[in-house]
Amino acid sequence: MQPVTDVDPNKVDELIDKVYEAFQKHCEEIHQDTVKKINETAEDDFETRKKILLQQKEKLDQTLAELKQVLNDITRQAREKLEEMEKKEAEKEFNLDKELANI
Repeated sequence: MQPVTDVDPNKVDELIDKVYEAFQKHCEEIHQDTVKKINETAEDDFETRKKILLQQKEKLDQTLAELKQVLNDITRQAREKLEEMEKKEAEKEFNLDKELANI
């Protein structure tokens, strides 16, 4: 998955939906690859089949870890931008109060 940069706090839900769709697609590709490998393996070759399934588990675990990292990045970036927006708004209010006090 691509690193997430420049998160718009107003579009976090859309971004999360896109990330989740990419996650689902990638998991489906891993599953299809596993099914293909299993079908190409003799039914009585349990060791190879077990190895294929363990490889699938490793790939899915890695994909899940990447998803968690991306979601953490999105959340962190959105929170930071919202805090920055809140800080700017508070500064505006403070400056307005200061100007009103000088009148």
